[in-house]
Amino acid sequence: MKKIPEGRRFKPGQSGNPKGRPKKENTWKYILNTLLSFEDVTMPDGSKISRKRAIALRMVQEALKGRVDAANLIVKYTESPEPMKISAVDTEGSPLSGAIFMMKKETLESWNKRMQNKKDKSSQ
Repeated sequence: MKKIPEGRRFKPGQSGNPKGRPKKENTWKYILNTLLSFEDVTMPDGSKISRKRAIALRMVQEALKGRVDAANLIVKYTESPEPMKISAVDTEGSPLSGAIFMMKKETLESWNKRMQNKKDKSSQ
């Protein structure tokens, strides 16, 4: 096996890649994060906020107006994707042996459809 010449060997304590991995400046993620990080949106009180924060604020406002798609997007990015585990308890608050229920998270839109289907079936 060939030995590395003296002058090219790493010095003790020095990393094999001191400059690190080059940044990927031409990805969509990098470009969008750069554009969204500018703090150039002026609020009514005169303060400046980032474009990303302004978009989030607008989404919350639209959800509060009743836009289901905005509410679903907020839930999608703020709620855990894991289903919740809930242990069943009796009337005294003691856990029931071996009873665990899995709750599937769903969007407001799918819940509304499911409830509408139940109403339609019960009225027939």
